[in-house]
Amino acid sequence: MAGKKQNFDNTEFKNIAGNFSSYNDLTLNGKKIVNEVITKCSGKNGYPHKKVYYVLYNIFEVNTDTIKYWLDYYSVKYKEDSLPTINTVRKFLTIIKQLSVALVTAHKEGVRLFKAAQDGHYYLTPVDKYEIDKMYDNGASAQEIIAVLQHIIDDSGK
Repeated sequence: MAGKKQNFDNTEFKNIAGNFSSYNDLTLNGKKIVNEVITKCSGKNGYPHKKVYYVLYNIFEVNTDTIKYWLDYYSVKYKEDSLPTINTVRKFLTIIKQLSVALVTAHKEGVRLFKAAQDGHYYLTPVDKYEIDKMYDNGASAQEIIAVLQHIIDDSGK
């Protein structure tokens, strides 16, 4: 008997993460949170931290289909021996949802999650970068691009 498909919105984490796409971009506090969630959800065997962060970073809508897609993609990209089982996908679903919540909560509590992030600075998300690149490709002036960047920065403080 199949259960109702569960969806979880990972956009809030994605906005915080910006361009920090690598597990190595995390501070010691960020890595500690990742380790704690993986250990809590998967027991002593756990899963590779870099793989978990890779899936977390790349996923907007968290459900079994998108988890399976990114795990399969990771397996092919890094030439792993086998594709993930349905049990692995389910474990990742639990881990990714809890990790997203834990990292967003830590960020809101003032924990610095990323090495290069400086307090008071805003880092572009992949969507922001795409919009700026599109403006550049369409011949926008530097002043127009700066105005959009300033608007993005102003909106981030709200």
